[in-house]
Parts: sequence; structure tokens; C-alpha cells
Amino acid sequence: MADERLGAEWLRGWCEQAEAALAKLMESFQARHGFEPGSNVIVHVPDASRRATDALVELTPVPSDLATMHWVVAEVSLPDVENGCLSTRPRLSRSASASTAPSRSIR
Repeated sequence: MADERLGAEWLRGWCEQAEAALAKLMESFQARHGFEPGSNVIVHVPDASRRATDALVELTPVPSDLATMHWVVAEVSLPDVENGCLSTRPRLSRSASASTAPSRSIR
């Protein structure tokens, strides 16, 4: 897949597989680890929010795979999986993108 562009249908399928694996993991989580899991979710983008992603792509140069991800996935929060994972949607307003744009590179 490294040479191919990320497809929305493929990503939806990945979400379904990840959700099924997550449900299985959560069934035995407390018994295995001795405490209740946190909120582990994969949130899909509602149809109405896809217009906001399209607007973001028009405002700024966004790599197509990243735009596809934000067109399909609203949020991923997996604090109890490996080292944890979090991905949220970017701010989608002109004022937010202008005020939060980095002014310099930090190395």
C-alpha cells in the first residue's frame, strides 16, 4: 500500500476491523489488567462534517492521504492500546487556521 493513495473505502474497512479488535480487547481488559479501561473509540465523521474537510483542503495544501483520513475518521482515542494513540480533527475555521499556524520550525 506504500505506493498507493489511501482510499476512503479501504479506510472505512480498516475502521471496522479495528473496532472489532478493540471490542474483543475490551471484553477481557479488566480481568487482564486489574482496572477498567478508559474511553477507547474510533469516531467516524458525520456526513455534514465532510464539507468542512473539503473547505480545509481548499484553504491549505493538505496531502491527499491526510485529507482522506480526516474525511473518514473524526477521532481515534486508544489510550489503553500499546503506548496509546490519539488523533483528532483539525480546527476547520479560517480564523483558527490563521491564528494557530506555526510561525517557525522547531527542531
